[in-house]
Amino acid sequence: MCDLGFMRSLNPWEYPVRILLTAFALLALAIAPSPAQPPKTDDSVALQLRLLEERTARAEERLARLEKATGVVIPEHIPFGDLTVNLAEERQTRYLRLKVAIRVSDANHREMSALVTRKKAELRNAAITFLVGQSLKDVSGTSGVLKVQDGLKKGFGKILGDGKENPVLEVLFEEYVVQ
Repeated sequence: MCDLGFMRSLNPWEYPVRILLTAFALLALAIAPSPAQPPKTDDSVALQLRLLEERTARAEERLARLEKATGVVIPEHIPFGDLTVNLAEERQTRYLRLKVAIRVSDANHREMSALVTRKKAELRNAAITFLVGQSLKDVSGTSGVLKVQDGLKKGFGKILGDGKENPVLEVLFEEYVVQ
């Protein structure tokens, strides 16, 4: 049998009362609201944004120093996004769905990334205009993929290059679906 000698010294009602008080205290702690954080002000959000931009700039500087020191250049691609166009087919409705990225020289990556963002509508228009004139036969197979890459590279280069040499080194497909 178990020795409950410690309970003999207590008032017979003291032990159950202690248990109930402990249970109520734990329940009160469990349901009590946590202290609310003060709402973020525009100043604190702006400060956090500025700190994030500074950290990003420092990280980019470290990356540039590392690339320069090692001679290894990390290729950078500019995500362009998704394109879906109907193909020029007479009998059936066929479409081409692409997810495109653009590779430019590493020296002007930041400038080109900003330019792609600013001229996104023009670039999408050029891509769609080029692609809707293609048939299923034109875009199928390896030769079709290469033809689409070349056509988009030329079209993007005209818009991004402003008459200079083509800044687009390569058009990459993350997704290429013909249906």
